[in-house]
Amino acid sequence: ENLLLSAGFNQEWAAASRSRPLRVYFIGTDESQDNSGFLQALNKSCELEVFKKYDGGYGQYNGQRSYKGTLGKQLNTDKLIEDVDKLIQGRQKPDVILMQALGRSFEIDKFKHYKKINNLKLINISLDDRLAYEEKTPKMEKYNRGSSGLNCIVDLVLVANTEVVAWYLKENVAALYFPMASSLDFYHPLGIP
Repeated sequence: ENLLLSAGFNQEWAAASRSRPLRVYFIGTDESQDNSGFLQALNKSCELEVFKKYDGGYGQYNGQRSYKGTLGKQLNTDKLIEDVDKLIQGRQKPDVILMQALGRSFEIDKFKHYKKINNLKLINISLDDRLAYEEKTPKMEKYNRGSSGLNCIVDLVLVANTEVVAWYLKENVAALYFPMASSLDFYHPLGIP
């Protein structure tokens, strides 16, 4: 609770969000997975903007791959900044940037600076921490390529494994158990149409 409060998830933030739908900028990874109920449920409950690549494709660039001489993590960071700048200029600043990402997905220092100057809230959905909390990372890299590489910029992590909450709390990062689910508009309990 203290970590959430220190990240600005306080009564003032909640009160401002009650007067209108929550504005969420979502950075997904897999369109077929995200579009099987999750995006639809988000769209019903908030004002949703979805990250798209420069060519209009869904999801993020592979952070470690080069695209015409530019690393994917630079493209992801630059595109995020351009999109959020447009939203801010249009008086639609996101209440939350919600994403499913790893440390290798972004230029962390650039993202951290942008987040700070714009007072943004960042929530990461981390479903595979048992496998990806820490990834093999070259020693010259400042941040781990796994999900722990985002610890210095996230305000909250939603995890799919209960024991992982403690991993984040040890690092002074707010984390909540967030089991995978989907929209009841798509999936129904057996026997109920």
